[in-house]
Amino acid sequence: VEHSAEWFGPPGTPAGALGWDAAFPRTMESALFQLRDGSRAGRALYLRAVSTHFDHVGVEARARSAEQLLAACKRWAAALPSAALVVCGDFNSTKVESPAYARLVAAPAAERSSARHWLKDVARAVDKRIGPRLRSTIHKFQGTAFDSGRGDGTVDLGAHGGDASEDAGHIDWLFWRNGHGLRLRPCAYEVVTETLPGGRYPSDHFPIHASFEVELPEEATPLPHSRL
Repeated sequence: VEHSAEWFGPPGTPAGALGWDAAFPRTMESALFQLRDGSRAGRALYLRAVSTHFDHVGVEARARSAEQLLAACKRWAAALPSAALVVCGDFNSTKVESPAYARLVAAPAAERSSARHWLKDVARAVDKRIGPRLRSTIHKFQGTAFDSGRGDGTVDLGAHGGDASEDAGHIDWLFWRNGHGLRLRPCAYEVVTETLPGGRYPSDHFPIHASFEVELPEEATPLPHSRL
């Protein structure tokens, strides 16, 4: 239905330019989908999917990029309140002591009245986890044997701050937000550690996978599970 891309940076930053203290230009990309079987709910159902990649060096850039991402979430919600939202990406910081993560999931007191704009962490909301428990989602092509405390640039994989959560050191995150018309319930979450047929990894990060159920009014015909 709709596609857009937005560069991270202060207002007026040209496309492709560095934002704040970032080492590389960074973006977020958004696509709006209409569910094909939405007629079963008696109305059109929409899902917006967002993919992003925060900078691996710029500490300020990561925090500012989170603010810019949330500002976009508010614009999208105002334009189409019925749409649900899923956000995924490489955020290049652990969840502990990360201004970017805190900004994405915890609304300041002055803004809690609009909490529906703030994102929920799928990994911390789901009941069913699949696969091995891993220290980090980055592995630098070493697979599950990777055990370094450093990522790339300024990424400190050891920054757990005493948080014993199994995903505290993960730098690839998956969030969602319900809309007025489409509501999602995460039902499974997995860090995928499989290799390609030749034994190579497709990336220096493990992919993350989640399944959602679409929640509809009781009188509506149930929709199939969605796998993202």
